[in-house]
Amino acid sequence: MISELRNAKVLVVGSGITGVAVERALTKFGAQVASVDERETSIAHKNVLTVVGALNSEFDFAVVSPGWKPSHPLIEGLKAKNISVLSEIDLAWQIKEEIRPFQKWLAITGTNGKTTTVELTAAILKSHGLNVTACGNVGETVIDAVTSSNEYEYLVVELSSFQLDWSELPKFHACAILNFAEDHVDWHGNFENYVAAKLRILDRTDLAILNGDDDILIEKVGNWTGRKVFYSIASPRPGELGVVEEVLIDRAFVEDPMEAQVIADLNDVHPKAAHSVSNTLAAAGLARSVGVPHETIHHAIKD
Repeated sequence: MISELRNAKVLVVGSGITGVAVERALTKFGAQVASVDERETSIAHKNVLTVVGALNSEFDFAVVSPGWKPSHPLIEGLKAKNISVLSEIDLAWQIKEEIRPFQKWLAITGTNGKTTTVELTAAILKSHGLNVTACGNVGETVIDAVTSSNEYEYLVVELSSFQLDWSELPKFHACAILNFAEDHVDWHGNFENYVAAKLRILDRTDLAILNGDDDILIEKVGNWTGRKVFYSIASPRPGELGVVEEVLIDRAFVEDPMEAQVIADLNDVHPKAAHSVSNTLAAAGLARSVGVPHETIHHAIKD
């Protein structure tokens, strides 16, 4: 990918935060970049095209920002000209495979609680001494995180339904799905399409940390063949995470699932609301998937 970028003609669709970051990365690798956006843009850029101008120009490929519908006339027009259309996530993954092959991605999606869970997961990994950053819909963009001079070992990536609907390539070390509620139905067309977009995250991983208190999620993942680790604010069964009396418990990432390890005390979680406890269990599950010890997780949650 990187060798192909030198002098490649690339159209960046969308001039928001993601589009600017993509443009910056492409330029760094020697591509000739033009951008297009239907809204006003403040980019100090010599080559901002209209939609008509973009369709009348020739490009090697295009990178689309999340939020643009696949049915948009520009996107359909590019595909009609056999111009490949990538997401920022897919572009970042291809670059990552070349310059950061050691880097692992942990992905989080859901309707509510994503940012909290992403930030807590990153904080837990940092407390274990891992070089990690939170990115995606929180913090920096994924393309910026991949190309950063920090050479992160782990990315904790918050992914929206838009990003997942556009992305095909990443392979996640583990993912978490937090919940489903009515959201972005105007973009996806209906709730079923929205849920389907979220569930695409499972195509990219073999290990999923899943909210066992969400009935829709339980139903939808029934046929998925990867490893399912459910978490719940109720008492956990073997292979699950949960709460027993005043203690968060791990019965999934232990040598003997008939035994249990303490993750944290309920009083360590602030605020001590059900959704906050649930998000904490999801973050703990992701941290355990990369081998962070229970004691480290406990201290990070308290902090």
